[in-house]
Amino acid sequence: MHSRTSARTELCGLAARRQRRRAPPQLSHAQQQPQEPKQQPLADLQSFFASVQKRIEWELDFNNWAPKSARAWRLREIPPELMQRDADKGKDADSAPVDLSVDLAAALEAVRDAPSSGPLSGLELMQLSLAKFGVAYDMSLKQIDLMKGGTDRFVNLNLYVGQLHQRSFPLTREQYLSKLDSIADALNAWNQSDYIRDWFKQAPAPRAGLPSRPRVDTAVGIRLNSSPTWDPQLAETWFDS
Repeated sequence: MHSRTSARTELCGLAARRQRRRAPPQLSHAQQQPQEPKQQPLADLQSFFASVQKRIEWELDFNNWAPKSARAWRLREIPPELMQRDADKGKDADSAPVDLSVDLAAALEAVRDAPSSGPLSGLELMQLSLAKFGVAYDMSLKQIDLMKGGTDRFVNLNLYVGQLHQRSFPLTREQYLSKLDSIADALNAWNQSDYIRDWFKQAPAPRAGLPSRPRVDTAVGIRLNSSPTWDPQLAETWFDS
């Protein structure tokens, strides 16, 4: 009797285990929720590259990023909106900012009609810078004496990143032209006016390790010692006096 009861119990346990094996697994609440279809990674990648291509095309378009003064210099023409800028502001002549478009238009015309020889002036130096670079760079004469009392003296006309038409430029128009007049007097005394004109007529290009345009950390220098008419004795007298 006892053996029959044990056998029946074992059969019931075996049947219960088989029933549990056949029962479907219970899904969790998260698994029972319908899942959204996954986005196709290929479509996202194509959309990304399309946006990158549009951005690159926009950056490479000169008219999108270049300032109007640079575009005017490149095209050798002055946009009408620049010619009319600040025309009706009603400010006094002394307090009104210097209009780059007016100076640029005058410089392009003056350089085109200017004689190829003769003494330089501060105004012509400003116009030469405007015609070549589109801006009136700050300038200064600099001499480097490698050996004190020796003959190894180098003299440059340096162009710096500061510009007359910047609001942060420390000099007024009159002060700027007065400074350039002093530089022009020295260049005329050294017989370097034609050499300077020829340099400004050349297109901007890197030379002797210097950039094509002045930067914050680097000036562009015109080496007067390279001029065929350079006389070292004149510089000695000028700087040692």
